[in-house]
Amino acid sequence: MVTAFFDGGGSETVEWFATVDDSGSATGTDWSLSVDGHTYPVVSPHGPWILSNSTGSALTMLVIDAYVGNITFDLDDSSEITPGSEIGFTFAPNGHAGTHDISGIFVDGDVTALYSNPLTINGGSLPGTPDLYGTLKLTFSDSALPSGETFEFDADTAFIKMNIPEPSTLTLLLGAVFLGLCRRRK
Repeated sequence: MVTAFFDGGGSETVEWFATVDDSGSATGTDWSLSVDGHTYPVVSPHGPWILSNSTGSALTMLVIDAYVGNITFDLDDSSEITPGSEIGFTFAPNGHAGTHDISGIFVDGDVTALYSNPLTINGGSLPGTPDLYGTLKLTFSDSALPSGETFEFDADTAFIKMNIPEPSTLTLLLGAVFLGLCRRRK
């Protein structure tokens, strides 16, 4: 899911759709986010993320919830911290080299990028600093992203090779198991 926030307080949430291998997009009312190619900038074909705004209002913030599609943002470019995740790449605007800092925060004069929702396995934290995060929030400075403009950036993603149940799904599943056990006892 991708949510865009606009000057004046409006917002819109749309679904991300894969278009072809290593590509996808989320299209809202006169705005879109897309990527065409690998999200790791060293792998070919590489395509940066492209955020376009033609809404008539400045875009002030963008939130990408990648967990919904079993995707994470992979930050660490020095080693594979989470087994199977390979190396990653932190947020970098305009196709420039990333900060190579997996603290989860990137700040420059135009945009602040904040990663949140670190991946946990079986409810516990992975050893060391997390390298996989489910959410990326971009907050634009006072100038925001004006209507008629685009913003390009790099942010690596990784497919999660496990199911992450939504809380409501997990609750229903546990409830069904509990009811089944109660009926067996009678």
